[in-house]
Amino acid sequence: MVKVLVIDNNVEKALKKIKRKGLKEGFSFEQKRRYRYIKPSVRKVQEKKEAVRNEMKRQRIQKQVWGF
Repeated sequence: MVKVLVIDNNVEKALKKIKRKGLKEGFSFEQKRRYRYIKPSVRKVQEKKEAVRNEMKRQRIQKQVWGF
């Protein structure tokens, strides 16, 4: 847990310190990772859709480059 002392009601400076301490401890990474939980079944569906989209894009580019 990150604790910061606020001096002279300077909240902006305290927020900067919190961010700096959080980066050192990996806080922001955890926060981004846990921002929104995605169920494993939904994640699989999203990954499949992305894979199909990437494959279609690859084929479209290959068709433009090679002409077939």
